[in-house]
Amino acid sequence: MAVSVGFGRAASLGMLINNAEVLERVPKINVMIFDKTGTLTEGRMKVSSVRPWVISEPQFLSLLMSAEESSEHPFAEAVRIYARERHIVHQKPDSVEVVPGKGIKVEAGGNRVMAGSAKWFAEIKVPVPPEAEQEITRSSDSLLLLAENGVYRGYAALSDSVRPEAAGLVAELSALGITPVIASGDRRSAVAALAASLGIKEFYAEIFPEEKSSIIMRHKAMGKKVAFVGDGFNDAAALSEADLGIALSSGADIAVKASDITLMHGGIAGVAHALKLARVIRRNIIQNLVWAFAYNAALIPLAAGVLYPLWGLLIPPYFAGGAMALSSVSVVLNSLRLRRIKL
Repeated sequence: MAVSVGFGRAASLGMLINNAEVLERVPKINVMIFDKTGTLTEGRMKVSSVRPWVISEPQFLSLLMSAEESSEHPFAEAVRIYARERHIVHQKPDSVEVVPGKGIKVEAGGNRVMAGSAKWFAEIKVPVPPEAEQEITRSSDSLLLLAENGVYRGYAALSDSVRPEAAGLVAELSALGITPVIASGDRRSAVAALAASLGIKEFYAEIFPEEKSSIIMRHKAMGKKVAFVGDGFNDAAALSEADLGIALSSGADIAVKASDITLMHGGIAGVAHALKLARVIRRNIIQNLVWAFAYNAALIPLAAGVLYPLWGLLIPPYFAGGAMALSSVSVVLNSLRLRRIKL
């Protein structure tokens, strides 16, 4: 009964809990790992500047648009808005290959165009001129590098806003004894700045999607119980690997399907609410079990006539039946208190 009422209350607050087994895991969580873009930040990226190399800005944006035209990444939408505002004409891509957590490759107008992270460009050995490398190192923005036929063509700098509820959530987690951690594929300088602004001491930057799962496994190997909060298709594996996966409904479908709890209202304030409500539901279940056990342990012997040899007292069947019904009613009433719970 408590599970049904509690899940109903969770739904009314914009939280979907997948199954009752989640309630057993929530109180044990002591580490919560967050994705950055779209989770701790708004996910509404804006292009703050572009730095073409050798080619003109319109040529740079045309190539970048060819690469990002069909991508669903938040960076891509920012690029499309920026380029359309400047009436940039671009070649439609003939083929597209997405490299999760790293970037994208397309064939457009007979050219091979790649857009992605600086770490990926280093991995696939796209040479970046020393002068550009210095600019990239100094920048605290998120950067999207561009190459044409293996030749570096520049980068776009993008910025995002921290969710207004993020700082409050971090404080609430600390009060609950949960250590917040950031794991992001973004540049170290950008992740470090966000962590410092939120008071988060542990963070991982410039990591690929599969490394998020490795980070979770390392914490679990140390005896930690780990929750992961994310919204992108790159987060699905991490959500499955964690002891508790929490996804934002505004994110990718695959992330939502891999999660244990889905926050329907899009923001992350519901993370602390979900943890608190799950704990309250579990406590209510324990109260019901203890009450039912104690009640039955006391009255069943009476109904069986334990007092008859001593004082000749017998409980009539109708009284015993009423007492049994009263036990069930008390459990229902206690469970119904969850409807009015305030978080």
